[in-house]
Amino acid sequence: MKLGIAAGIGFFLALVALENAGIVAADPATLVTLGDLGKPQAWLAVVGFLFIGGLALHKVPGAIILGVLAVTLAAVGFGLEPGTASPRRRPRWRPSFSKWMSRACFSSVRSR
Repeated sequence: MKLGIAAGIGFFLALVALENAGIVAADPATLVTLGDLGKPQAWLAVVGFLFIGGLALHKVPGAIILGVLAVTLAAVGFGLEPGTASPRRRPRWRPSFSKWMSRACFSSVRSR
């Protein structure tokens, strides 16, 4: 039962990732159909998957995180990441939130 649940969650996450990459798309008749493979996002996802597979094949420690970082940097470099088309102002950090978080996280630590 545990393996079945883990496999189901894994397939669901894979489907979400494939949909975000544009490799699969929604279809009213079959629920899922092949997406537009001519989009650069789909090619970047395929290249990233092969890159992660190659790193794992060569037993590189942290292969998945290295692959994710490489694909993310490539997407930002090519302007494929949402929000990179136009520079936006960064949200202003609110000091009151950081004070609240520091009190909440470190309230049990006493200074001497």
